[in-house]
Amino acid sequence: MSHLNFFIKLNWLKFKNKHFLTKKDVSKTITGFITTIILEIVAIVLIKKFFVDVYWQEHIETFAFIVPVVFLLGTLFVFSTQFFDSIKNIIPKLYKSPDLNYLVSLPISSSEVFAFKFLGYVFNSIKKSFLFALPLFIIAGMELEAGVMYYVILLPTYIFLSLIPSALGVGIGLLGLKFLSLKVFNLVLGVLNFVVSIFFWIVAFGLSDEVMEKLGLWIAGFLENEWLVDIIPITSPVTILSAALFGEYTHIIRPLLFLILISIITFVLLLRISKNSFYQGWYNSNFEKVKKKKKKRNKKQKNTKTNHKIRAFKNPVHTLVWYDWKLALRNKEMFFGVLMFVVIFFALVVAFTVNQTNLFFMVIIGIAASYFNVFAASIPLIPIELAEDKSLYKGRYWLNMIMPVKGKAIFDYSVLTILLPAYVLSVIGVIIYWLFSEINFLIILISLLIIFLVLLGNIGIQTYFELKMVDKYYNKKMGLGSVISFFLPILYHIIACGPLLLYYLKVDMGVNVKLNRINFLLANNNLLIALLFAIVIPIITIIISRNLSHKVWEKIEI
Repeated sequence: MSHLNFFIKLNWLKFKNKHFLTKKDVSKTITGFITTIILEIVAIVLIKKFFVDVYWQEHIETFAFIVPVVFLLGTLFVFSTQFFDSIKNIIPKLYKSPDLNYLVSLPISSSEVFAFKFLGYVFNSIKKSFLFALPLFIIAGMELEAGVMYYVILLPTYIFLSLIPSALGVGIGLLGLKFLSLKVFNLVLGVLNFVVSIFFWIVAFGLSDEVMEKLGLWIAGFLENEWLVDIIPITSPVTILSAALFGEYTHIIRPLLFLILISIITFVLLLRISKNSFYQGWYNSNFEKVKKKKKKRNKKQKNTKTNHKIRAFKNPVHTLVWYDWKLALRNKEMFFGVLMFVVIFFALVVAFTVNQTNLFFMVIIGIAASYFNVFAASIPLIPIELAEDKSLYKGRYWLNMIMPVKGKAIFDYSVLTILLPAYVLSVIGVIIYWLFSEINFLIILISLLIIFLVLLGNIGIQTYFELKMVDKYYNKKMGLGSVISFFLPILYHIIACGPLLLYYLKVDMGVNVKLNRINFLLANNNLLIALLFAIVIPIITIIISRNLSHKVWEKIEI
């Protein structure tokens, strides 16, 4: 490409300005890099200690047979995740990124602009997903004493594997936005995502042991067809990684060549599609046709200049919640992200309902509700511009700052805005699970109360850290704050729900987990203590979060 050198320099300049412009940026970059390495090591140690050392040794004799199946499930997960993420992010990452207006104004072909944006998106996507999956690959290599070639071939295989579904997803997104409106496009994607998610969770959790055994034999038989396996981009990484893991290096060349070739062909076809579709999709996603509706005015409105009604409640908190919900309904760009988390939650409920119904899975549904439904309720409250540029985040609170409300009222409004829709989704999921189970209705009511409290505590933590992010002082330590805001909710769920989960793991599943050093905390033999943790910890969390949020709000300067 004629402007490839320009794009590389531009990308390098952006990277350098972000990470190495000042001494403070350099220190942040080094700190982030060291933190990432530490987290990867911690993840490896924890997974090895609590899973591999217990489970692996019992199945080590059959692991040579299991490895291809495990790698196939992993590649399927990576392929489907990258595919749907690329469709979901085509609007926020490609069409509404801050630098796109500058790029489209340059005398450069649309395919070159698109290639630059697409490769940047794929690089960031691969970086995040690979860091998440890296500990699992390293543990597999460590336990089977893989050679150096396994670790050398791991990264390029992962890159080419991720490139193909990303290109396919973006290509479908380009064609979809060319011919469909944004509303219809999101609806079609939502239905497709729902069907695929239901299928995945039912396969993962809902199939019987007989069906899973037959499926495993079929996969093993399919993997014996070498040429077909080497050509298909989902299965060729299985051959590459398995061969590298067991030292059969001569079996790496053919599937790797096919994987690289198909990646290049897919990318070239995507560039051809973008040449005719990129600008049209950009126009359709930014400039929707507005249909003017004629509204009949009643007698009271005839003499007024407008018929727009302003809804106000006596309590300003309720007014703020109402208008945030109205804005969320108009945030069509984030609709697919909302639907994705809703679908994951209900697919999990359906999968557990099909498999077996007991209180152990009820606890898992409660924890899943606290994560997925909170995300689903939070996403539409964030305009697409704020999602792309965190520096604009303060502007979200400027209206609240001039209103006659105190910090605790702002906290209450922020929590209620997310809590009510998240809890409604959770109640629907629990009722679906209860209808197909023999669980007592009183237990369901107690479960709904505990889920409400756990949701409340999690949202309280999230709201506090959101206000801290707006705080000027917190912005100076964004890296540390991001790490804390990621791990603190996990720690909260472990303390609040861990004892209950371990209790029903023993009672319903027959698995007794003994953690001697913290046995007094987890107390997996006492239901009363487990319930006490699930009720008291969220209440303490919400009280502390509310008081801290009030102090932060008083110091914020917008």
